[in-house]
Amino acid sequence: MEKVEINIDQICSIKTIISLEYPYYYFTYLPEIRVFGILFTKKGFYERNRPLGKWYLIDEEKLKKLNFIIKDKKIFYKNHIEIRMSNDRVITKFFETIDEINNYVLEIKKFNNSWIEL
Repeated sequence: MEKVEINIDQICSIKTIISLEYPYYYFTYLPEIRVFGILFTKKGFYERNRPLGKWYLIDEEKLKKLNFIIKDKKIFYKNHIEIRMSNDRVITKFFETIDEINNYVLEIKKFNNSWIEL
């Protein structure tokens, strides 16, 4: 895990992102498809690395490592915040729960001229 220190005085904004669906076509859910007893696709999520590339079955654990969550056969970004700095740098931090996000933002607001770890 990478740790980043930032100067709180340089924070311009903090954007909270909750339950944002992944909008791109690189992942899709496919049901099990059999024709005359021959298995063509297994049930699960598939990915492809380019727009017209071949689909590959992806492990749900890999999706979780990529900071995605799965709800109702759809892929969402894990809840996170984006901290925009005065030098136009954007720092993203992911959280498990909304309460963790709220507590983290409250902690940032408490500091005046300090450094914090992300």
